[in-house]
Amino acid sequence: MIPLERAWHPINRQVRGERHPQAKLTDVQVAEIRARYRRGLAEALGAEFGITGRQVLRIVRKERRK
Repeated sequence: MIPLERAWHPINRQVRGERHPQAKLTDVQVAEIRARYRRGLAEALGAEFGITGRQVLRIVRKERRK
């Protein structure tokens, strides 16, 4: 349990997902990548969305944008 004096500390209120200022994809785009992913197509999907194939794989495996 977080002590009350730290409950509203900025580190406990991190912005995630498409609301993060450096986000390159919206939540809708992430859902579309997961729906369209097929083995071997990560590079092509990445190029279409302006990210790397490695990042596509991280999204599909839910290592990013859970």
